[in-house]
Amino acid sequence: MSEEQFQEGNRGVRYPKVIDLIAFDKSSDSIVVTMIEDRPWGESEEQLDQLQDKFNNYVDYILDGWLYSQYPQYQSKRCVIRIEGVHPPDEQQGKFFEAMKRFCAEQKLGFEAV
Repeated sequence: MSEEQFQEGNRGVRYPKVIDLIAFDKSSDSIVVTMIEDRPWGESEEQLDQLQDKFNNYVDYILDGWLYSQYPQYQSKRCVIRIEGVHPPDEQQGKFFEAMKRFCAEQKLGFEAV
C-alpha cells in the first residue's frame, strides 16, 4: 500500500475528527481509509463513543464525496473502512464491529477490523 495522509495531527480513535490514514491497496484495487486504536479495547468508557464518532466521520467523509474530491484519481475505486488495533477486540467491540460491517455493506463500502 502507498500511504497518503489526509490530515496532520494526532491520530487514533480518541481523535474522531482526524482521518488517520488513507492508502491505496493495489492487490484489491481499493482505497482504504484506516482508523487506528493503540489502546486496549475496553480501556475507557468513552472509547466506544469515540469509535462511533470517528466511524461516523469516516462514513460522512466518504459518502459526502470529500474523499473523492480530494483524491479524484480514486473516483472509480471501491472504498474500505479499516480499524487497526494493537489488541484483539472483546465481545462488546466484536458486536460493534459487526454492526459497522453491516452498515458499510448497505452503503456499498467494505469494512475490515484487524
